[in-house]
Amino acid sequence: MNYELKNNVAVFAAFKAWRMGGDVSNLLVDENGNKKQWGEFLKDYKKINGDYNVHWLSAEYNLAQRQASAARQWQDWQRDKHVYPNLEYMPSKSANPSEQHKLYYGIIKPIDDPIWNYILPPSRWNCDCWLKQTREDPTEHDVEVPTPPAGIVGNPGKTGMIFSPDHPYIPKSKAEKQEVRESFNQLRNALNEEYIDFKAKKGKVRVSMNADPDDYLDNFRYAKNVSDQHPGVFKILAHSNKQGVKNPEFNYKGFVGDRTAAKTSYPEKYINNSFSDKMGVKKQLRSFDKTFIALDFGNILNEDNVLRAAQQLYGKFKRYETVHFVICRKGNKTVILSNGSSIKDMSDKITKGLL
Repeated sequence: MNYELKNNVAVFAAFKAWRMGGDVSNLLVDENGNKKQWGEFLKDYKKINGDYNVHWLSAEYNLAQRQASAARQWQDWQRDKHVYPNLEYMPSKSANPSEQHKLYYGIIKPIDDPIWNYILPPSRWNCDCWLKQTREDPTEHDVEVPTPPAGIVGNPGKTGMIFSPDHPYIPKSKAEKQEVRESFNQLRNALNEEYIDFKAKKGKVRVSMNADPDDYLDNFRYAKNVSDQHPGVFKILAHSNKQGVKNPEFNYKGFVGDRTAAKTSYPEKYINNSFSDKMGVKKQLRSFDKTFIALDFGNILNEDNVLRAAQQLYGKFKRYETVHFVICRKGNKTVILSNGSSIKDMSDKITKGLL
């Protein structure tokens, strides 16, 4: 959730900068297309800058704080809903509360009721309403649920968004959206690497803010399983946005690695395919000296084929000396097998750790 919210705000900031840049460019000439004098331009610029970076920024800052808090609370409420299954809409703390929101005061509905997709505070700019978890019975309130104002997403705890895609900063043209996103990706890659840290039972997971969003959840779950059972820092690395470049996804204890998932019923075939995919010519791990492969066997490993899997691993380790270890996962269980281990040792470790 932390990753999703931060990424959403970063993308929003990129579109805001793009929109302000366009407005400033339009100030360079007057309504007749003539170049403005510096004094006239500066006066107009100060007004636009005041809107973007004072008035609107204040509202955006307050909304971001409230939305992030609401997302965090939503996770807490979901965790505790077996004890406190309902939410009650409480009166606003604002000096000038919304007349529309007064209609919601006292509403009690189950946590998973669809109404909280639309009226979860803050559901408008500068909303100071709030909710509390309760065991009181749901009420029979039937209220008209409005469409949230442009730019405000319904329930950030579900969507992982602070600002919605219909915000006025965001262009409707696909070409303009792509232009902004490409510039944003170039900027993100130029910035110093930022990580979000997650504590695990024995180790720690560090997630780059530039991690590939398409694979993020699967990579995080894998890293979390490993870090719950083994010490060390497991990093999910930044994603390369260069055309034709696919970089390693992981760094664990100073070794770079990549994850694969079984797409066959035969463990030995899966292992062979994984090494070929990651260590082949021009593949992600080929040019590195200290590597590992993260294998996800799913349910294909059993007592009948574990020896064949160990034999295949032994042969691949002999061929690819730069692969120092593999991490094997089945379900939530993981084992780490080192290059140089015997077939028997690896077979025994897989049996004891995964089966």
